[in-house]
Amino acid sequence: MKFFRSKRFWIALLILVGLFLLRLNPYLITALLFCIAFLYNAKTVRPLKNYKFWIIILFLIFIVPIFTGVQDKSFLGINYSSGQLQKTIFMTLRGISVFLLFQILTIDLDIEKIKPIFSKIGIKNFDVLYNLSNEIFPKITSILNARYNQFKANWRNHHSLELVFDFFNDIFTDFFLLSDQLSKAEPELAAISPTEFLNQNDFTIKPHLIVVVGDAGAGKTPWVEQLIELLQSKDEMVDGIISKKSQQSDDKWYHNLIRISTHEKRQLTTMNEIDTDIKIGKFYFFKDSIKWGNEQLIFVKNSDWIIVDEVGLLEFDSSGFLPGLQSLVTNFSGCLVITIRSALFLHLDSFIEEQLHSVKSWQQHIIKL
Repeated sequence: MKFFRSKRFWIALLILVGLFLLRLNPYLITALLFCIAFLYNAKTVRPLKNYKFWIIILFLIFIVPIFTGVQDKSFLGINYSSGQLQKTIFMTLRGISVFLLFQILTIDLDIEKIKPIFSKIGIKNFDVLYNLSNEIFPKITSILNARYNQFKANWRNHHSLELVFDFFNDIFTDFFLLSDQLSKAEPELAAISPTEFLNQNDFTIKPHLIVVVGDAGAGKTPWVEQLIELLQSKDEMVDGIISKKSQQSDDKWYHNLIRISTHEKRQLTTMNEIDTDIKIGKFYFFKDSIKWGNEQLIFVKNSDWIIVDEVGLLEFDSSGFLPGLQSLVTNFSGCLVITIRSALFLHLDSFIEEQLHSVKSWQQHIIKL
């Protein structure tokens, strides 16, 4: 078959041989496999260049020898097992080699071409497994990015070992919640258009909470904008704030915060360094704009529909637009629409319980994009 005569196959076979020979010289062989993968296709090793890739790996390498095995060595007063340290390092190098093997096999993969190969060897649901992995891995990446940004923001204000342990504990908790979420059927999470959503639900009995869930770039803001147009065409009173991303140059963006009813706007973020202690990822936040956004939310209670785009890390960390949101839901009897990242959606119930307790009794609708 063509696959077994391809360059991809022979490179993958070479990596596989390296895996079997890894114990002879783990460091040298892993370095050689890295070079082979890089020369075949630089994209295969790109994830290894991201320092976030190493956070959990390094944590496990150094934490396992402290709590397992015979503690025969000491470093800075901390006892650890040298044997367990060697084992965890070897397991890490083997894991990297396996990762490179799968990268070689799947990089730029044409699923339709390779599906018949797996069908012939009895794996008839390969396309389902492949599509499922494409759904899960972005969620894992989103969790890691969200938790890292939260950790970095907290670390700037307070340095402690407890903060580091909380960081990893939160990540593992998120992973367990994700696995639990994936194991349950969620028929209401199917993505639908704003038109279908309005037609399929009765909003005469209020209040309602509508949660639009999606990763960055999934289309949460465009979905909300379509909803606003539909509601306004039906003479519904719509207000709130939306955050719109604008391109400043080829590699720089910023966000404008816009009041829906008046079209007033303030620049919310910038990628240029400014005098602020509020930073998430590459974006610095203007404090005055956050204050302005909270003020807008306080005065929108008379609307039928209120939009808050988006509820993010700042709000989950008891800042951002949370004060305005808390004021808003008090005695509100309309429909509240919020947008939220997939990673934070895992914690939405606890967020509502702790910060927006009155919303617990509202009718809820989840829209996943």
